[in-house]
Order: sequence, then C-alpha cells, then structure tokens
Amino acid sequence: MTTDPTGMCNVCGKPGSVHVTEIRGGVKTSRSLCIEHAPPEFRAKLPFGPHRTPAEEVAFLRSQISAIDRQIEDPAQRAEFKAEVEELIAEIEAGRRRLGEAY
Repeated sequence: MTTDPTGMCNVCGKPGSVHVTEIRGGVKTSRSLCIEHAPPEFRAKLPFGPHRTPAEEVAFLRSQISAIDRQIEDPAQRAEFKAEVEELIAEIEAGRRRLGEAY
C-alpha cells in the first residue's frame, strides 16, 4: 500500500484525521483516513467527530488549556495558543464550528 504524502484520506480524498502506520511481515505501510473511513476502534478514541457532542469537544479543549502551561514555556507563545483555543471554544459553543472540520 502506498500513502498519500498530503495527508488526505486514501479512500475519498478528504483531509485525513487519522494516520495509521502498520508493520506486517516486516513491511511498513502508512495510510491517512478521514473520520468516516477510519476504523471504528480509532474513531471511538478521537476527541472530535460525529460521535461527540459540542459539549464534549469543549470539555476536551478546556482540559488541553490546562496542559498548555506545562507544555509551552514561552509566555508569549503560551498566551497566543491559549487565545486561539479559547476562540475555537467560542466558535463551537456558538454552533459555528466543530473540531476536525477544515478551517
């Protein structure tokens, strides 16, 4: 199997949200899949998608905001990233956007 270097779904060409690399018989294969074509066991682990509610997406993003302080040392970068995540939360709460959608 070959992989699409652009990260687009190997089945339908939509943006890939799940990237799978497998090694079977010593042969490495990689593929990118959109949410619709991702195997169910992967889809269930995603913090976004049609199986999640907007409230669940917001809760996930809020948990990520608390982790930003530990992950980004530069105060300016940390503030910028937090502002972007807060903007995304506001868009989700207003019903204008969902996680995983192309922006």
